[in-house]
Amino acid sequence: MVVVRPVCLSVGEYSALAAAGVFDFETGLRIVKARAEAMDFEVSGGRPGAKAQAMCLVVGLDSEAVEKLCKDCSGERKGESCQIAACLFPRGFSVGGCESTVRSFETKALAAGALQCQLMKLAGAFHTPEMSGVRDYLVQQLDSVKASLRPPRCKVYSNASAKAIGPDTPVQDIVKLLSEQLVSPVLWEQSMQQAIKDDCTEFYEVGPGRQLTGMMRRIDWKIADKMSTVPA
Repeated sequence: MVVVRPVCLSVGEYSALAAAGVFDFETGLRIVKARAEAMDFEVSGGRPGAKAQAMCLVVGLDSEAVEKLCKDCSGERKGESCQIAACLFPRGFSVGGCESTVRSFETKALAAGALQCQLMKLAGAFHTPEMSGVRDYLVQQLDSVKASLRPPRCKVYSNASAKAIGPDTPVQDIVKLLSEQLVSPVLWEQSMQQAIKDDCTEFYEVGPGRQLTGMMRRIDWKIADKMSTVPA
């Protein structure tokens, strides 16, 4: 018997939860639409006092070095900061925050020996505290459909905790994890390591491209060599 455990990155976590029966397609689409519109409002300067945001990809530095650089850059300008937005693979991270701070991080990371550090084509600092203004709105949207939500019928790995939620997980805990995902790092590498530790031996990348397979190759090349791609 093959046991399927969905795990997806960022907004893909909603697809994983839909596949696990937490909500139906229409409910998931409504939540994702509301989430996207609120995030777009946040990054487009709709909120008074909002600063331009950015994200960058950095490869070749360990987490301690990246965190230190984020701290150093965050102290340069009052009220502006950056932090790790995703742990993608060993010595591979995305960093997000105020645009000026992220640009400073890019310069410092390359000077510190990063193999690669470049701005990403994203308008917002997703999965960082810069999304705090969206969090309460998302919780309201989730609460409005909470009565129809169900615990997952199989394990789903949470981006925010890198731990599996299952049939015994209360719906309120799932709502909390989804709200935390907006403002805290996506623990992708840790999620994959946990899935492997939980004896997951077959991994499938669903959708176009092989980006997740490439990331898995840096996490566990033996698993990556056996991965299959399922076109969307």
